[in-house]
Amino acid sequence: MEAADQKAESANQVSLFDLMGDGGDAHRPELLDEPRWSPKRTLQEEKQALGYYFSGHLFDAYRDEVRRFNKGTLAALEKEVQGNGGGFGRDVRGKTIAGVISGIRTQMTQRGKMLIVTLDDGTGLVEMTVFNELFDANRNMFREDELLIATGNARHDTFTGGVRFTAESVMDLVAARTRFASAVRLAMNGNSSTGMLRELLTPHLARASGVQGLPVRIHYQAAAASCEAMLGPDWKVVPSDEALTALRLALSPDSVSTVYE
Repeated sequence: MEAADQKAESANQVSLFDLMGDGGDAHRPELLDEPRWSPKRTLQEEKQALGYYFSGHLFDAYRDEVRRFNKGTLAALEKEVQGNGGGFGRDVRGKTIAGVISGIRTQMTQRGKMLIVTLDDGTGLVEMTVFNELFDANRNMFREDELLIATGNARHDTFTGGVRFTAESVMDLVAARTRFASAVRLAMNGNSSTGMLRELLTPHLARASGVQGLPVRIHYQAAAASCEAMLGPDWKVVPSDEALTALRLALSPDSVSTVYE
């Protein structure tokens, strides 16, 4: 954009390069070699540039994986809470929901400060009450445009006609993967080596981060034989988006998966 502005400013000026017949093409700016954005990054950049998601919903980036451990949608929860109608509804206890945080506001009560967090999964919106004790213990999870998984109790809100959800525990996607998945699976072929594997996994080891992590399962396919092997507990990895993306870039997108039994 800076180069375009400079070209516009000098449009009516004759430069030394024009006299030499160069036309200035040799001085075009060198563009960065940027890897293709993930669906999540694309949608975040759209919202930052336009103020809204353009090509989809941010929850789309998580939907397939989240549905492996949480089948229910926010729209289904609203129907479940409303029951047979009549304006009364019913309480649903011990429910797990998932959505992208689309709004956060604070409110003062007799118990002190609490958060009202709006979750959105593309099928509906749910306002979730988070009391200060739970918020203080998990501050880093409460960020707009980030996925949140919550377990708690739902009831019919007679004032709004929707659902009021009170959270008892919360997880981000890394914590959910650690809880619900059984392993990170890597498919490797006869060109792979233990040295390469060690180099790939070392930056993402769970023991270095002080978290539980997931075991790594290797599916090894060579010309004459194949096998499945589980690495030892010292080689558990943190199943973060950063770790999985780095492994997919080093191997291939289809060679890395999170295993849900």
